[in-house]
Amino acid sequence: PECMPIFPNNSLIEYYSPTWKVWVQSTLQVSISGTSAEPRVTYNVVALVGRRKQVRRSTPLNAIRPEMAMGEAVEVYCAKTKTWLPAKITDDHESRHPRAGYKVKVGSDDEVQVARHLVRRRYDDG
Repeated sequence: PECMPIFPNNSLIEYYSPTWKVWVQSTLQVSISGTSAEPRVTYNVVALVGRRKQVRRSTPLNAIRPEMAMGEAVEVYCAKTKTWLPAKITDDHESRHPRAGYKVKVGSDDEVQVARHLVRRRYDDG
């Protein structure tokens, strides 16, 4: 069977840190091992933690998500109302600092900077 990773090698992704309970901008290293009859895909995450890079080996797929793109429909958690509000990403990944999170626009309000763990994808009907 052909073995196809779901992310390309060296993809810019987000990794969910169970220690810090936040999404961290990271780079994904993909390796394929095993035999052609039984290939094995391994995802290793290189995360910038503080001022140093840390590798998380054999990272499960539920701890990885693609970075959000400019214009993407998302929801932002509002602690004041304890609800998720519809929003759109307004910056591109090239201009993002690894620890800064996302710039979003909620409704007709101004852009705000939001931590990564307070943003999730929104899937509209249709």
